Amino acid sequence: MPLDSPYAIVEVNRAPVVHVRVVGEPNDKNYPDYLEALAREFRCLDKFAMLFNTGSLTQFPAKYREMQDRWLADTQSEFEGRWVCSAFVIPSRVIRGVLMTLFWLRKPYYGY
Repeated sequence: MPLDSPYAIVEVNRAPVVHVRVVGEPNDKNYPDYLEALAREFRCLDKFAMLFNTGSLTQFPAKYREMQDRWLADTQSEFEGRWVCSAFVIPSRVIRGVLMTLFWLRKPYYGY
């Protein structure tokens, strides 16, 4: 997959719900771009919820799980209390297992 292919599309056309649709596999260019887009949209909203659809994603390498974990820790003071909840649509059992493991390791500061 080319580095310029997006990992996810972040939409806020139904604010305060931020809708994230995964459209590709994560890589060293598109995953940081996704996290920046997410933070940018979150910053525009007083309170928000996120609907996250993993689509056909079948793997989520440790490198990007660690990047996600760091991003959550780094943004907690900014978004805690404003990020009300998240709902996840995850067709893949493997990805559901990865998410549950992440939540066992670090409980999110938002409802889910």
